[in-house]
Amino acid sequence: MVEQPSANPALSGHLIAVTDALNNTTTLERKPDGEVLRINHPDGTREDFTYNELGQILTHTDGLIVDGEEFRYDAAANRLNFNTSRFDHVKDNRLKQWRNHEYKYDAWGNLIEKTVGIVRWQTFTYDSENRLVKTETMANSQVEVTSSYQYDSLGRRVGKQSDIQGQTDQKRFLWQGLRMLREESPEQSSLYLYEPGSYAPLARVDQKEGETENKVYYYHTDQIGTPLEMTDAEGQIVWQAKYRAWGAVEKLVVNEVEELRRVYPEVPNAKLQELNKFMCPERR
Repeated sequence: MVEQPSANPALSGHLIAVTDALNNTTTLERKPDGEVLRINHPDGTREDFTYNELGQILTHTDGLIVDGEEFRYDAAANRLNFNTSRFDHVKDNRLKQWRNHEYKYDAWGNLIEKTVGIVRWQTFTYDSENRLVKTETMANSQVEVTSSYQYDSLGRRVGKQSDIQGQTDQKRFLWQGLRMLREESPEQSSLYLYEPGSYAPLARVDQKEGETENKVYYYHTDQIGTPLEMTDAEGQIVWQAKYRAWGAVEKLVVNEVEELRRVYPEVPNAKLQELNKFMCPERR
């Protein structure tokens, strides 16, 4: 990957172009203060952003989301619900409602319940150190997925067990510092490689049980290291995603392999951070 910083002294240090190993270039157009105004993707699509005087995103359009996305904020920079005629105040810095999502928290501010519309419901359980240890997802009053998580003495997530409609799935995570090095399950192990001095993923090497030949996949990321595409050894795209402004997956354009580091089936449109936290993009 080749990164091109801006030659404009006012934008010194800001990235304006990224070219991957297949010579695909993503360019970024910026405001004088460095905020990204437009992202031009190699496939011809683009994303546009507008901001208020505080640098907060007001609108995001990318050609996929109908009418784009619009955002409003209170004086403490909390996002406000856009579905009501009045903007509710966000008390204690905890968003209670966003569009068709409703949230509940414990006394420590941890998200303990999330409701999507009237058919989907999720609960989250934490240990005494506020680490996520259990999730449960229900749809139409039926339990779909129950997952539990284990940690090492440094607080890194090292194990996950899921019960998905009666089927049990187990994973182990091995670490190199704060970067996840390997992900192992009874059927497959995956080795992750990163850009030097960075947390941005560079490649993944998969070895399936009973197969002698490994498969190598290469990550193509944006300017902050978010995976946009994965390609195989022949350069073919095997995974590609489009995102909303705050990181939720808007659409999986190509989904021939699972992007294991980011996509977890029991938390749709959310991310189980590799360390020990739960992050829901629509609440950011």
